[in-house]
Amino acid sequence: MKSELCGADRSPRPALKALVENAATSIDGFTAQAWCLELLPYLTANPEDALALEALLVLGLAHTEVHARHRISMPQEGRRFAILLERAGDPQRAEDMLRLLLEMFPGNETLLGELEALERRDGSMGRRVERHLRSAEEALRGGRRDEALRWLREVLALEPRRRDVARMIRDLRFEEELSRENWRRRVRLAALACVGVVALAVFLGRERAIESERAALPVAQAGDLLSTRERLAGLEHLLEGNVFWLRMGGVSRECTLLRMEVERLELREVAQAARRTEARSRAALLADAERSQAFVAADRMDFDAALAHFRGALEVAPEHWEHREATHREVTLLEEWRTKRQGERR
Repeated sequence: MKSELCGADRSPRPALKALVENAATSIDGFTAQAWCLELLPYLTANPEDALALEALLVLGLAHTEVHARHRISMPQEGRRFAILLERAGDPQRAEDMLRLLLEMFPGNETLLGELEALERRDGSMGRRVERHLRSAEEALRGGRRDEALRWLREVLALEPRRRDVARMIRDLRFEEELSRENWRRRVRLAALACVGVVALAVFLGRERAIESERAALPVAQAGDLLSTRERLAGLEHLLEGNVFWLRMGGVSRECTLLRMEVERLELREVAQAARRTEARSRAALLADAERSQAFVAADRMDFDAALAHFRGALEVAPEHWEHREATHREVTLLEEWRTKRQGERR
């Protein structure tokens, strides 16, 4: 099982990543659990067996449910595996295993500490720094400034005294800030242009809407008080609801003229109403006079004259004269009396 999982019978040994990928595809979950159950008691009895420990770690990386079900601490086992391999003279394979475990447990302090200590002991720190510098150069050539900064920061974290790297980071930050400022300036200009276009569109749309509302208002008919009042009320509402628009001055002037026209028409209405009231009063007085004369004639037994006066009262009386009904009854009675008398004469 150990040889099958770890390729111990092959030379050179397969890379750990290849072993994990092979175990993930060629071994099912049930088999992985069964092999894990065999490896755990074996490792308890033989804790120095690096090959068995590698097999357990490969199973855990390929089938994550294995270490979860059996509560295997993969970071601790990985650290122990790195120590065993370093003692056996294979620090590179130990480093590869720690990096694979860090992909599964990013930021794990146990794994990070062991990896840094291993790199310091085997002298791979310099190689790592050179690798990061090459990655930063490639990122710069490809125009990936953020990626280059990230690699340079990694170098500075490994070797804090590298002034050249610190200067490169400072220069890149300055270029980035300059580029960002230029970009922000372009964005602001574009935003201002967009705002200007939008504002103009909104302004013109608002002008069209106000003009449409104005055009829909009723027209003031010459000499007609009601239509003039309606037109004035609509224009005043338009002025109150809109702070400013291009033709606002013309609307204000029209409102002034309409107010003057309303005052003139209202005065005319008052004068006409006064004349109508006076005419009704005169008509009522004439009607009352005719009615009084009718009663005088009736008292003299001159019923023909009384009928004539009653009829005259009805002719001159205003529409809502208070004696109209009574006078109608008097006229009816006198007309009946006349008809009866004429019949008797015949």
